[in-house]
Amino acid sequence: MQTEFFRGKNILILSPQPWQGLFISKHNYARALAQHNRVLYIGAPAYQGNGYSLVKPDKALNLEVLEYNVPFPLGKKLKFHWPWLYRFFIRQALQKILRSLFQQIDVCIDFGCYQQYRSIQWIPAKTRIFFPVDDHYFLDAKNRGADLVLSVSENICNKFSAAGQKCHFINHGLNSDFEENAVSILREERFWKRGKKLKAGYSGNLFIPFLDIPVLKRIIEENTEVEFHFFGSTNFNREDAEHVKWDSFLRSTPNVVLHGFLNPGALVEAFSEIDCFLLCYKPDYKNYHAENSHKVFEYLSTGKLLITTYLSIHHGNPLMLMSSKDKNEEMVSIFCDSMQALEMHNTIELQKERIHLSLKNTYSEQIKRIGDLLRNTEN
Repeated sequence: MQTEFFRGKNILILSPQPWQGLFISKHNYARALAQHNRVLYIGAPAYQGNGYSLVKPDKALNLEVLEYNVPFPLGKKLKFHWPWLYRFFIRQALQKILRSLFQQIDVCIDFGCYQQYRSIQWIPAKTRIFFPVDDHYFLDAKNRGADLVLSVSENICNKFSAAGQKCHFINHGLNSDFEENAVSILREERFWKRGKKLKAGYSGNLFIPFLDIPVLKRIIEENTEVEFHFFGSTNFNREDAEHVKWDSFLRSTPNVVLHGFLNPGALVEAFSEIDCFLLCYKPDYKNYHAENSHKVFEYLSTGKLLITTYLSIHHGNPLMLMSSKDKNEEMVSIFCDSMQALEMHNTIELQKERIHLSLKNTYSEQIKRIGDLLRNTEN
């Protein structure tokens, strides 16, 4: 039997986000990889000073977070006025730190640290992976010195293909909290049953530019018998008139419940009270292309119905209800109709199928797929 590629490796995770705050794909990959490997998570540096420190956020995992400084007193000014010099000092600092921490680096994964690194070719790793998750106008179809390019976006993969670069599609992952809950639902047969009050759930920032506020507002207004539970940040720019109106609506509407940000464990528990879930996005076809969402597998891992605006990667999936491309207004009637037939959409058979699909896309499963790609690259 062939052993997994990611076993006993020294791995660098290069992330544009710090360790603290909301856990997204970078953090989840770091945690999943640290179960069987040594992982060093590197975010952006501080602006000035010398030296570095290592933080171990979870004693159960072989995971460390590197906090380091740009060894130059004008680091912040460098970043914006002389970015090439800023990147030079980062490279100098990290080369010294990495030499002191590792005799050998097996894998380096760059999740799109565009401000810090023009290329990762200089990092002394046996294998380098470039893994852009989000599309941007400045995302060039270059491998940045990587041996393997991955993305959760087919649009990004196509961009690389058009430039003659191979980019492999890897779907979003399901984190361990939702994975454990999904397994326990199947084991304990804790399947959905209709309660007295129907509850719809949405998880995420309520003020992102891609949220289709008018459609979501109509759904809430036309379904007063349904309780809408929102989990996520409610911070917004108070100089934005539309956001001020949206915030006022949410806080004054009787069938809306705002929970704020919850950590993954608390979110899993809160989801157990929800009857169906919502995604309601509008693409700009520049930064968001109506392709995918990392929340899909989190929702499906509960077994319950997901009602969503168009997602090209999940188009035709019978386990969710979806509006047509560029016809978000269809969501209103889809939601209303589904509330009248929720038992039909949440049968035990459909719940099991949703859970099994989500468990095929855990972070550990995606890591196995990446390992297989690396083996094929070596061969």
